[in-house]
Amino acid sequence: MNRKLLGLVYVTLFSLAWAIQTIINKIAINKGIEPISFSYQTLFGASIILIVYISFTQFNNFKKIDIKSIPKLAIIGILGDGFTTILTFYDLKYSTSINYGFIIKSTLIFSIILAFIFLKEKINLKKIILMFTLLIGAYLISTKGQTIYPKMGDLIILATAFFFSSSNVIARPILKKYSPEIVSLFKTFSGGLIILIVSPFIISQFYVIENVTLFILRSIFVFLTVLFLNKTIETTSVSYMVMMSMMYSIFVTILGYIILNESMTIVQAIGGMIIIVSVILIQKSKNLNK
Repeated sequence: MNRKLLGLVYVTLFSLAWAIQTIINKIAINKGIEPISFSYQTLFGASIILIVYISFTQFNNFKKIDIKSIPKLAIIGILGDGFTTILTFYDLKYSTSINYGFIIKSTLIFSIILAFIFLKEKINLKKIILMFTLLIGAYLISTKGQTIYPKMGDLIILATAFFFSSSNVIARPILKKYSPEIVSLFKTFSGGLIILIVSPFIISQFYVIENVTLFILRSIFVFLTVLFLNKTIETTSVSYMVMMSMMYSIFVTILGYIILNESMTIVQAIGGMIIIVSVILIQKSKNLNK
């Protein structure tokens, strides 16, 4: 399988796993489960799955980790899983779910700009046009065409998107030295460790697993999401990953309609079609996945 097709497989699996993880999050919230505790617990659950997986598939690679690389490996999780999880708590507290659903897609803009500055990934007119068509599609899906009214919490959402984007850009060169499995392990573990340190000051009953079934399910899909995210970045580019992963919006809308009986409007369907057409054009392009 060539790298272009492999990248498509990985980013599709990443987007799908992320969407399923989101549905599990919604089910947990509907059941009254505390979201920050749930996120922390399942990050460590995913870390345990990764340790077992690596032990059977890449144990020799695990033993070759350079101690000097550990801070770089840790910062990926601190930014991408730790800070983003904690900030999301405040995103939803000081803004609205509609604002969050769209503004968090600014990861698309941050990722492309940061990848251009630090990874020398190209920005051209075609990429800019496709970026904006993807954002239009995401806006229609996330808001159902409703007007977004600015909130103070929107700045925190932008910070969340920036940290997530920074994490992926930092991961790109590290993935040339270590496997996606190793990077994923440090990402989930260090992210969970930051949440462990900070969250007891924010919430109570931090260590109680409220629903074992949902804990296991989310741990599995956190494992799959992080693993396929890093496999995508290793195989293609940060720009390609973040643009193609907008498929997530389509998957989560469809799954929400099927599993949670959420409504789906004509406006959302139009947004989905815009994203599908954009994704096809990106995949057919000769230089947008480099």
